[in-house]
Amino acid sequence: MEQGQVKADRLPTNYNTIKGLEYISADDILQCELSAALLDLEEIYEMLFIDSQHLSDYESSIMKRAHRRGRKKSIADASGLLFQRMRDRNGTAACIEYLQNCGKFSIEGSHTPTSSQGGFQFNVFMPEDEEVTK
Repeated sequence: MEQGQVKADRLPTNYNTIKGLEYISADDILQCELSAALLDLEEIYEMLFIDSQHLSDYESSIMKRAHRRGRKKSIADASGLLFQRMRDRNGTAACIEYLQNCGKFSIEGSHTPTSSQGGFQFNVFMPEDEEVTK
């Protein structure tokens, strides 16, 4: 591995520090991460006018990991908002709907009458990450 290239297990948060990019830029990687909440990787390639056949294995691995990072961040954000908005029916419903529509996640919830105001308990189940090879 050349100096400055991304290790297989770690992707820096400052994409400008990634060396060895030929077909994609640091801005493309950032847009991939930011768009991952709503788009799959192929849709992001289309949005950025990137032909995935031109990507090296190294660049493809970086884009896949940035996409996964963006997905995880969006799920964390939605889950955090869910905790904040537990008493607001609209906020709770919107967060749960988002998590259910991500496709790879499931939610189990139940009403827990532990106090006079009642409560809600939920679990978000996420599958194991797919292996991304360099």
